[in-house]
Parts: sequence; C-alpha cells; structure tokens
Amino acid sequence: MAGAYPGEPLVLLGVVTIEGEQEWEIETWWQVVEGPVERPFSLMAHLITDEGTVLAIADGLGISPLVITAGDVLVQRHRFPVPPAGASIWLRTGGYWLDTGELWATEATPEANALFVPLRRLSRPSRPSRPR
Repeated sequence: MAGAYPGEPLVLLGVVTIEGEQEWEIETWWQVVEGPVERPFSLMAHLITDEGTVLAIADGLGISPLVITAGDVLVQRHRFPVPPAGASIWLRTGGYWLDTGELWATEATPEANALFVPLRRLSRPSRPSRPR
C-alpha cells in the first residue's frame, strides 16, 4: 500500500489543501493500522520547492498517541504562511518518533523516509489596474 510505513502505526490516506489569503491549511489524513501506540510521535509537514528549499515547517500531532487504536482515522491540520506566487510547491510528510527523532521508512522505498505530495502551481491573478 503506497504511503504505508512497515512496522509503524499509520498509513497516509490523503492530503487536503485549504488556501486562504493569509495562510494555507493542509490536512493530512492517516489510518491507524497499529494501536494503541505507546511511544510519542509527530507528523512531519514541510512545504518545499521543486529544488528542495524548505519554505515552512508545521510538524505536529494534535492528539495523544495513547488514545488511538487500530482503525481510527487521524486528521492533522498543519498551518503555513501563503507560499510565494508562481512557485511549484510540494508537501513533504511522514512520521517520526519523538523519543529518538527517527524518521519512519516508507514501504515502497525502504531507504526513503518521507512522502512527497505535489501541491498545485500557484499563480495568483493580477489585480486589474484602477482607472486614472
């Protein structure tokens, strides 16, 4: 299953982007495949460019891992400043253990430790000029 982390508690189900004028909210949706989880973990959320430049970081987990059980669906909301217009933006996401900082390896490519989700290319419409 794409997005799965073998031996880790979550599988990525999807990503939703909510674009506001002042900030972006990106929801990562995760299925719990193992639980309860007795180690603290966090979900990585980094906005990056095509070249790999990190624009913003919003890691977090809004619930105690002690209360999740197999079958639960977690929705983590990550808030970011609006990225520059015209940039190709990617979300780098994944999980990691807080007690060791160890990133989870992916199932599809065990030497990889993150999933990359393309977000749409930004192009804000120009405002019409005012009559003089």
